[in-house]
Amino acid sequence: MRGLAASLQSFVQMGIFALVSAFVAPLLFHSAQWLAIAHFTGVVIAALLWTLGPRHEAGSGAAPTGRAPGAPAHGALPPLRVRPHARHHPTRA
Repeated sequence: MRGLAASLQSFVQMGIFALVSAFVAPLLFHSAQWLAIAHFTGVVIAALLWTLGPRHEAGSGAAPTGRAPGAPAHGALPPLRVRPHARHHPTRA
């Protein structure tokens, strides 16, 4: 399921970027000042959306990372299990 969500997120992000590149950028490209204003506006909108976005409430049951509470971090290695082995003694000729 995580792969599907990441793929969909990438698709939406690429679609929005393509629309902005095709329609918004050419309207602003003639002036560095307009490009700066548009960039600042985008930063303000992103900050507002980030601020108004959902937050993880303590004790709500779901971890904000999408993992079960107490699950190891992504990429964490399992504990190393050392198996006993026969000692190697060089044979004497």
